[in-house]
Amino acid sequence: MSDVSDHPTVRYQLNGDDLAHYFQHTMKSAPSVRRRKRFMQRAGVVVLVGLIAYGMIRQEGDLQQKLTAALATVIVFFVMFGLVALTMRIFDPRKTQLNQLLEQAKREQMLTQQQLTLTADGVELKHGDLSDSADWADITRVEKDDRLLYLYVADVSAFIVPLDAFATPDEANRFMLFATVQTKRESA
Repeated sequence: MSDVSDHPTVRYQLNGDDLAHYFQHTMKSAPSVRRRKRFMQRAGVVVLVGLIAYGMIRQEGDLQQKLTAALATVIVFFVMFGLVALTMRIFDPRKTQLNQLLEQAKREQMLTQQQLTLTADGVELKHGDLSDSADWADITRVEKDDRLLYLYVADVSAFIVPLDAFATPDEANRFMLFATVQTKRESA
């Protein structure tokens, strides 16, 4: 990281693995994705409880027979759920989305040398012959994982910086702290 006109600046080059990691991180951390996942989990619990109750009510006989019917219902539910989950992994639409993201990245020169600068007004990105920018008010959240730093401008769109672009972890933390402080200052 270097300071250009007293503004934190980092130069780096993204690769396909960085974009794949970004895509996976976003699919796990985006608020809309987390809400949808919580909804599906709750819906699954409600369906399971309903199936157990239905199995017990429908079954004639004593309590042991009703519990056996309920257990059979649970087993069928988990087998079906497992088959659905396996099918979704095999035919995961995110693989197609990731391939589209990589193709777009190549077209838009995202895999070329880049320079990201944090200014008092916002974020400026230069890559190839193109440039992009965002005001601090547009940055919705700042996140970091074990590989990348993310400055999100939407639920699933972000400026991404590989952590290995920084000389030290402390330098990456200072860069992230600057972005976080500026983002919170704008939202206040």
